[in-house]
Amino acid sequence: MKEVSECIVLPPDARSPRVVKQITGTKEKKKHKPITPEQFKAVINGGRGGDAPKLHNHGLWLDDDGIAHCSLCNATIELLKNLRRHTIESKKHKELYQKKMAGAVKLHQQSVKLVDKKAKGSELSDDLKDYRFKALISAAKHNVPTEAMKGLCQDFVDEYAGLTFGDGSDVVSLAAGPLLETLVLRIRQILSGEGCYDEFGVTFDGTPSFAEAEAIVFRVVTKDWEVVEILVRCGLYRKKLDKEELSSHIIDAITTRAALQLTNWMSTHQDRARVNKGALGEVKRKFPDATPAENYCTTHTVNNAGKKAMGDEGVATFAHLFRKSWQAVINTPGKARGRFAELFGKSPTTASGVRFFVRYEQVAELFEATPERIMEIVRWCIENKVSELSAKSMMLKFDPTTDACASLAMAMVEVAVVAEGVRPFAEACYTLEGDSCLILRAYSVFRRLEQFIGDGYSTPKLEEAVDRAIPLIIRVESSYTAKVAAANAAVESASGKVAEMVDELKRLNEMKKQVQGGTSSRGRVRQATERTRDNNQLDNVLEQIVEARLKEKSLMSNEKAAKDALAKVVKAYDDWKKQYPHRTKIELMDHGKNILKPVGQYYHDQFTSEDGDCYPMREMSEAAQMFNPIFLAKMSDADIVVTLHYLADKLTAFDYRHFDDKFIKKLKKEMPSVVEEAKGDHDLDRIPSSRQYQTRMQRRIKRKNLPADSNLDWKADAGEYAQRIWKWWKPRKDKYPCHGLAIRLIVLAQLSSCSVERVFSKLEKIREVCGDSLKGDMCEIRLLLQVNGDMDDMYNGLVLNRVDGE
Repeated sequence: MKEVSECIVLPPDARSPRVVKQITGTKEKKKHKPITPEQFKAVINGGRGGDAPKLHNHGLWLDDDGIAHCSLCNATIELLKNLRRHTIESKKHKELYQKKMAGAVKLHQQSVKLVDKKAKGSELSDDLKDYRFKALISAAKHNVPTEAMKGLCQDFVDEYAGLTFGDGSDVVSLAAGPLLETLVLRIRQILSGEGCYDEFGVTFDGTPSFAEAEAIVFRVVTKDWEVVEILVRCGLYRKKLDKEELSSHIIDAITTRAALQLTNWMSTHQDRARVNKGALGEVKRKFPDATPAENYCTTHTVNNAGKKAMGDEGVATFAHLFRKSWQAVINTPGKARGRFAELFGKSPTTASGVRFFVRYEQVAELFEATPERIMEIVRWCIENKVSELSAKSMMLKFDPTTDACASLAMAMVEVAVVAEGVRPFAEACYTLEGDSCLILRAYSVFRRLEQFIGDGYSTPKLEEAVDRAIPLIIRVESSYTAKVAAANAAVESASGKVAEMVDELKRLNEMKKQVQGGTSSRGRVRQATERTRDNNQLDNVLEQIVEARLKEKSLMSNEKAAKDALAKVVKAYDDWKKQYPHRTKIELMDHGKNILKPVGQYYHDQFTSEDGDCYPMREMSEAAQMFNPIFLAKMSDADIVVTLHYLADKLTAFDYRHFDDKFIKKLKKEMPSVVEEAKGDHDLDRIPSSRQYQTRMQRRIKRKNLPADSNLDWKADAGEYAQRIWKWWKPRKDKYPCHGLAIRLIVLAQLSSCSVERVFSKLEKIREVCGDSLKGDMCEIRLLLQVNGDMDDMYNGLVLNRVDGE
């Protein structure tokens, strides 16, 4: 990335002295008495006596130095009297706001006007500029490289348009800046316009793609009771941002790009990375007006719980190795996948497995196919030279015909445990990974997980897997036992032969003594004859002793070799027993249960312990039950006091300034009427299915090979269930204003960062198509258009139509 900044720098559209101070560290000298927060609130709410008119869309905000700023006219107000004057000019500000909204036109027309300002001395006609802009916008929306767009226009479009597209780089240099400004303006008009409520939530995350990318997505509720998510910024940087730089990145997106008030920042959603926590701490320290509730990614945390069972730090090491080895075999498209599909009627699941539930899908597939049959495919691959190196490597580790079958046996047990025992956690990831109003149904997901943990992790197929694994383990252990017995027998045999040779040497030495000690008292001839005979006998004995000693040395060498072999076999057996400490049925069953204990402990530490990062989210989701009309319809008068009042008090877990004691008291007064309303009408079946749910059902039916006209129960889909609860409240939000406000603020809290993950998926596709040399501004244009669209319908509905209506 050539255009990527080294770190956070002052953005071109940042006019806020507060942002300047935060980023550059400079501080202007104060020549006035700063405006206090109390004075600021008093002025914008009609003065101390309340006799002045309240500001309409005042767009005012107060920085740390006591300086007020107006986002409508970009004025900097240092004196309290000038701030009061803004109250008098409230009508003028309203007219200015309406004029600013009504003056917006189509996207490409705005951009052409900006090009006229930027491209000084340009002799291009308006028609050509318009033509180039439309082509550039279309290329960005459909992820077409600029050079390809230029070639397409030159070869096919120019003659029909009657124009000449010209040089592609010239188009980008002239149009990219104005086009980005236009998109930012449109985002600002939508988020700060009359069509949306003031409160908003923010989801942010980063990824080390071709540059360090930091994306920010805003979540708002429209006056039409629709939940909208808009990508506001995706900055690309050469290095990972620290907490100060990331906090500046967030604040600039809120105050400058979106022109929103920090006091309306209700909720923030991010993963549990240390830099994210530090950035939020910096934001709250430097900007006391910013008090968002910190919600950490639930799906990431549940995902990390699953990793405690199987992963680099998990207990199920054999299942993890078996999955990785199998993925290496089928990593290359071709005959290995075809063989699997031929045997099982579907293609194998292939993915990197960064997220645990992807690994779970792969393990569940292995469990369904059985590891034994998987090894048959691996052997087939070796015989047919398909993924040969990976197949041989896997066969070496899990060959069912060698001692490696013990690893295969352990993989069979652990795969069964992971496939069954971690299923609820994978399903929780599936359920909570969405951008609908899932907080309204999240508590039921948490309760299912806690019930599963409390019941001791049900794994009915574990015993069957253990029964299949034990013969393999017994076979290997019997082989080691036989080897040890054979080695012991060899040592005993060698030692016996050495002992025999030692006895033989003793006998020969005795003979030697007898021969050497023999004398005769007879005549000289007889003595000479016997002496000669004794010498010959001594020579024979000495020769036998030499031969015996040589044999003894050889036998002792053999004995040592036998003992060394025994020690080697015993060590190998001991090492094997250490590698496979679970060899009996009871031990294997206990091992299976122990695989899941770290998963449950991690979940407890994060969700049910008060010190856990996700404990507030669980508390918030419990409070959100009070908006389910089916749940409300079952409430008696006693239940209203005992259950609903209890849930109302839990709203403080959201840490929203609105949910104070006074508000909760009013909310409780509405509850009897709400319960009566729910008892009269709590039929969510008559609410039409959402388009997203219909799409999910079509995919699910296709994946499970169900009949095309299958009608699945929407209650089993947490996203659709939550969406119907939200729609049930739409016609009732004004009738029960406290409940309407509460649920509108509650749905700003998200359980996953999928909205940002989609941005990074788009970014990766842009990188694949356009390469690493794509300029930063053009990359952000592509992201804004591909994620948000051109926003014509949203802009017309939330901005222009409301201005016309006034």
